Amino acid sequence: MENMLPLTVADMGARKSWDKDVLLHEDAGSVWDSIIFSDEKKGIYDGPDGF
Repeated sequence: MENMLPLTVADMGARKSWDKDVLLHEDAGSVWDSIIFSDEKKGIYDGPDGF
């Protein structure tokens, strides 16, 4: 990947530390309860749909 900035060893360590803090946080489950994943798209596939 040519468009990536090189990370130093310190940057990689800080990134891993942040990951652990976020993923292992005791309230992590409550955050995921408020996130909605959706791949639904509004599209016209068979003609006008009134919107």
